Amino acid sequence: MNRLMTLIRRTLMILSALPFIAMPARSQTEERSHAKAALQGVGKVVFLGDSITQAGDFIVDVQCWLFSHGIGNHIINLGLGSETVTDLTPDENAGHVQAYQFARPAIKERLGRALDLTKPDLLFVCYGMNDAGALPADDTGFKRFNEAITRLRNEALKSGVRRVVVCTPPVHDDKGDSTKAFHDANLTKYTAWLLSKRAEGWEVVDFHTSMRKALDDGRAANPLFSLADDGTHPGREGHWIMAKQLLQDIFRVEKLTAKGAEELLPSHGAEMRSAVRHLTDIRFSYWMAIIRHQRPGVIGGPDQAGKSDIEEFNAAQSTSLRQIHGLWRRIKASSTMDRMQIGSPEIIYTDDRMPYTMDASWATLRGKDGSTTFFQTAMGLKPYYFRHSGTPDDPLKAALPPYSFDYRGNNQAWPSGCWLPNLYQHSDGSLIGFAHREDLYPSNGRTDGGHNFFIGLAKSGDGGLSWTYLGDVIATRGNGATKEGFANLGGVPYLIVDGHVYLYFNEHDGPAESDNRFLSVARASLREVAAATPSRKPRFLKYRDGAWSEDGMTGVGSEVIPNSRCRNDSSAYDFHSDATFCRPLGRYLITVQKHGLNQLKLYSSENAVDWVFEKDLDVAPGFMHPYSTFVGFGEDSAPDSHEVGNEFFIFFPRKSLADYNVETLCRIQVTIKP
Repeated sequence: MNRLMTLIRRTLMILSALPFIAMPARSQTEERSHAKAALQGVGKVVFLGDSITQAGDFIVDVQCWLFSHGIGNHIINLGLGSETVTDLTPDENAGHVQAYQFARPAIKERLGRALDLTKPDLLFVCYGMNDAGALPADDTGFKRFNEAITRLRNEALKSGVRRVVVCTPPVHDDKGDSTKAFHDANLTKYTAWLLSKRAEGWEVVDFHTSMRKALDDGRAANPLFSLADDGTHPGREGHWIMAKQLLQDIFRVEKLTAKGAEELLPSHGAEMRSAVRHLTDIRFSYWMAIIRHQRPGVIGGPDQAGKSDIEEFNAAQSTSLRQIHGLWRRIKASSTMDRMQIGSPEIIYTDDRMPYTMDASWATLRGKDGSTTFFQTAMGLKPYYFRHSGTPDDPLKAALPPYSFDYRGNNQAWPSGCWLPNLYQHSDGSLIGFAHREDLYPSNGRTDGGHNFFIGLAKSGDGGLSWTYLGDVIATRGNGATKEGFANLGGVPYLIVDGHVYLYFNEHDGPAESDNRFLSVARASLREVAAATPSRKPRFLKYRDGAWSEDGMTGVGSEVIPNSRCRNDSSAYDFHSDATFCRPLGRYLITVQKHGLNQLKLYSSENAVDWVFEKDLDVAPGFMHPYSTFVGFGEDSAPDSHEVGNEFFIFFPRKSLADYNVETLCRIQVTIKP
């Protein structure tokens, strides 16, 4: 439960930072201010009503408006088809029994349970349609409806509900059948009476008047116009009218130009509404199963018990909230990321021009003279370690003396090794290397048939000419795999975030092919990383369920790249890639390869933990795309490219899946528009 509440809090934090839809009648800040004031002290909101409420489109629409204004109260729809607020007599129920084989239930039977179990702060009461069709069109029927609504309101307030809002019923469209005219006549009387109660302090939302106007105006323009095909149950247009009226009466929204909830959001509106709908349905199913009622055909009824397991409910709700959380991040990122112009892949070198077979991402460093050095670890060749100096068009233009690497007793025999795919230049001029280390059978005297992989730290004090391995800081439970590569944790995208070093890696639940694999992150203090020695290594903590709580060497992190959890096989997402912070956009960028599907993907994030997919940078059948590298050659980029400016490049090899040694080096140019 604590993890679920953490997710909810994080979701609401994202919502509070969202851009709002433009509304000409009042400023966005004003709209949000009024809405928050209307919900002051309100946590949980419950809707009671009949089948129109159970359909709930207007409730979903209202939630979408609230979300678009950074407000995310916990809303539960408990509408029940056929239900009345009035206790009907057997004679009044006879027609319904004959048509549907059950009597209309009355809210009185489940009201106490609904209030006791959900404990709402704010209750919306939406009845009248079924009462108006069953009660006589005289003063006795009118009085009985009024008394029933009053009794419901009083009982709710007595139970501890802080506020009760009563909604006038929608219109009934008799479609020219004079024998049904009494139905809407009753609804009109109920509406007038409810509106009169405002003078006594009742909060009332007037659905009926706005829907009557919309129906009359529509019918005047088109005789076939209708808000409800059956005359009773409004479609999406009718529900949107109801939603707008609720927003006007409760949240003081003066005018909405949007034609539906999907238009409330700057992008992905349909996806967001669908996600909110799904969350609403999850909550409906759980709470109706718990509360129970007497209507057949609906979860919680005598013939449909439904599931009431709290752990299953929390898991389903958590999954739905994660989806909403991800969509909010995507929506928030859209306007910013539209400034990024990503070019098409260009071939820089064919295989015959490559001085080595790339076996890691490039670590890069721009010198004071403006030249950029490209460090490569190519363990298939001796001396393994290479340095070149070059330009965006010719990155490996000039060979430099190779760098050296002191393993300190680790990985002394091929095929084991220690790779240097990334580096960070500290403010004191020293270089910190983020290394990928492999200890593979049968090298190093291994007899167990297993393979271990680690992320470790290295350091150079001479500008990268020589490096010393400081030790391992991240491992996974995949170690010990007897199938080479199945514990491979990638290596090593990194970011500097709020005084911490973030290292990204392939997390493993276990070493078998059937175990899950996904993309995770761990962090440690930059100060401690910079001060690391072989005898004093910083402790990295993996990110799990909203907290940095898992030991880097023994714990299991959470999935940070959406949908990256999959089988531990060749189609898995992979962090043999790179990351950077784009200063002009204020967003972090990371590349991910999925070589089984021949894809190189780009993601972005505001906080370096919650990532959203941006685009496929390259899709090339028959090739994989490991070892991508961000490089900024200009002065507005950091010398080590952990931050980039208005122009930078993404270099990557297309490696043949049939022959790892055959590759084509490609480059993508990225520019940021003002």
